[in-house]
Formats: sequence, C-alpha cells, structure tokens
Amino acid sequence: MGEVIALEHVRRSKRLFGILIERYGLHYFLVENGQPHPLALDDKRFDQAVNLASVWMELQTKNIPSESTLMIMKRDLRRLLLQRIAQDLVRAGW
Repeated sequence: MGEVIALEHVRRSKRLFGILIERYGLHYFLVENGQPHPLALDDKRFDQAVNLASVWMELQTKNIPSESTLMIMKRDLRRLLLQRIAQDLVRAGW
C-alpha cells in the first residue's frame, strides 16, 4: 500500500511560505551574484524554508511529515515561488 501524503501539512506549508515571501521578499530566494538573476533560485535558502515549514508542521500537528509529503511540499512551494517571480516580472514589464 502506498504512503499517505498529509495534505494538511502541504496546505499549512503554503500558508507559511506565503508569509515568508511577504516578510523577506522574493529577492531572498534568488541567487545573488552582484545582481540577482530573475529566475535563478538559491537552492540553499529554498531548502531552509522547506525545512522550516516541515518543523513548523511537526509542531502544529504533532506528526512528522513523511518523505512523500516533503517531496510534495517542495514541488508545490517551488511552483508557488516561481509563479510569484513570474508575476513580478510581468508587472515590471519583462
């Protein structure tokens, strides 16, 4: 039987990630080589945010997120981050 994915963890992680983006801005998640490239994500900072969301989920729900849940969280959070970056680029006229 397959592993159960805790969708509650994924939903709450999206909420927390949105808060992190609002607090630190999108530039926090971009690679900085003098000028941040608009589409180059800093994997280290992204992984730190995912780990923070995982720990927060564990504290909120008293359940440790499974590996499958973490993979879904990473996929959805990366998609959310890229979507926000794309929206900002469109607003800026890129």
